[in-house]
Amino acid sequence: MRRRWPDQRLDPEASARTAARYLAFLGDKFKDWRLATAAYSCGEGTVRRALDRSKVKTFEGIATRLPAETQLYVPKLEATLLEREGIRMKDLRLPASKASGK
Repeated sequence: MRRRWPDQRLDPEASARTAARYLAFLGDKFKDWRLATAAYSCGEGTVRRALDRSKVKTFEGIATRLPAETQLYVPKLEATLLEREGIRMKDLRLPASKASGK
């Protein structure tokens, strides 16, 4: 995104597209939407370190090692998705990996 004039961060459509691309990248990286949204909230490194230290592969396994805001963000996002769209986060398809040629 361009940050100089005109600043694209102020464009809701451009910001939404950029956020969606980043979230898809995180989904591909972590292979789990709960972990991807946690990484979107608190950072990839924070989630990766929590996974490595706890030797687990789930959000539930690392939730207590994440910032309080992230601990609340993921369940709130899940509840909103279920309420508004009627779908659970675990049922969402992950993005096709570009590395695998899909």
